[in-house]
Amino acid sequence: MVDANSENDHAPSGNHRAVFLEVPPGTRGMAFGRRIIERIRPLGLRCRVGIADDKFTAEVAASTAPVHASLGTCTSVPRGSSAVFLASLPIHLLPIPADLLPQLQGQGINTLGDAARTPLFSFDANGIDFQRLAGGEDPSGLRQWIPQAPIVETVEMNPPSPSVEPLIFQIRPLVHRIAFRLRGRQTAASRFRLKITGRKTVECVIPIPDATLLPAVLAPTIIRATQELASNIESAAADNGPIRSVSLWVIEEKGATLEQIQSFDALSFEAMGQSVGVNLGSPLRTKGATLVPVANSKVKQIRPRQK
Repeated sequence: MVDANSENDHAPSGNHRAVFLEVPPGTRGMAFGRRIIERIRPLGLRCRVGIADDKFTAEVAASTAPVHASLGTCTSVPRGSSAVFLASLPIHLLPIPADLLPQLQGQGINTLGDAARTPLFSFDANGIDFQRLAGGEDPSGLRQWIPQAPIVETVEMNPPSPSVEPLIFQIRPLVHRIAFRLRGRQTAASRFRLKITGRKTVECVIPIPDATLLPAVLAPTIIRATQELASNIESAAADNGPIRSVSLWVIEEKGATLEQIQSFDALSFEAMGQSVGVNLGSPLRTKGATLVPVANSKVKQIRPRQK
């Protein structure tokens, strides 16, 4: 599991912060985890990677590890060692109703190891076998997940800008973040909507005649369209106060071609990251990996370990 968060408290945020990945066959866990950290760092993100035999243990390993200021953390639980790794960790990591915790602790069940040794501590109404989870045996598997929600990226202008120049400066990072999300879906954009907000809102639709996900094609097209509308935007800034935010939606997309995907994958990730800035909304795509949403999470009330 990968749990990512921003290095910048003022960075734009989304609701895609963590994913489960399947480690490709023949790949060492720590090597895979470090590669993920290397791929995420240029985006301005820190991450915690947990690798284990099952989803629950992997999520605990990722979620309870400390996050260093400029680095990521990878915790790899050796094969067959999930129960040992979990045994000393607190019982609240299981998805147990909070009002039951005092009762369990009153019976001496304070750790996951205690729960794994308690025969009566088992299923809940949703069919979750707490005893098996606590013992490092999560029977749930992975399923591939590709997000379906509309792609939209927003930047808050801080401070609000009285002119259009800072707005133009923000267009390219927005496009690059959207390009990463298109790549995750294996789609190409054919139409955008740009919205600039002051006291009122100015919008325009930007068609892309040849749908693409390549930022080198998208960014100049969108910047050029924005510049053509600059007089309207400047007027909005003058009449309606300074520009507070800029948003870019993908309102039409279709499947990307293999050539487009290969061209995107051939781009320098470091160079892309420098232009992209921070994006918590982008899905992580790792070759040979399977993604699942964190809606499947069984860990709750995560607290970093105290040193």
